[in-house]
Amino acid sequence: SHPKPLHPLAVAVMAARGIDISAATTKHHRRYARTRFDRVVTLCDKVREVCPEYPGNPHRTHWSIEDPSRSEPGRSAAIADFRTVADDLDTRVRLLIARFHTEEDKENIRHDR
Repeated sequence: SHPKPLHPLAVAVMAARGIDISAATTKHHRRYARTRFDRVVTLCDKVREVCPEYPGNPHRTHWSIEDPSRSEPGRSAAIADFRTVADDLDTRVRLLIARFHTEEDKENIRHDR
């Protein structure tokens, strides 16, 4: 809802995982106001409250995840917070993808009958 530049620690943590996000930019949700989605995932409670309705009534999922950039007591503690969030998101995304495959498999079984 209020895009900011990528946090340098987010870039560093993702680079350590082999993912280069250094050229990525954040975007305001209004940019996608007319875009159709099957699913919308919100990551913080404030965005959940202001997230607009998208065309096609996509399935909404909310993951309440703390913003690691808000708790920077020191570089090593802050990097640990970013790693924790990256681990959490990795797990959640993998589970969501597995769920898609399970739903797809069920749909294929229905069509094969």
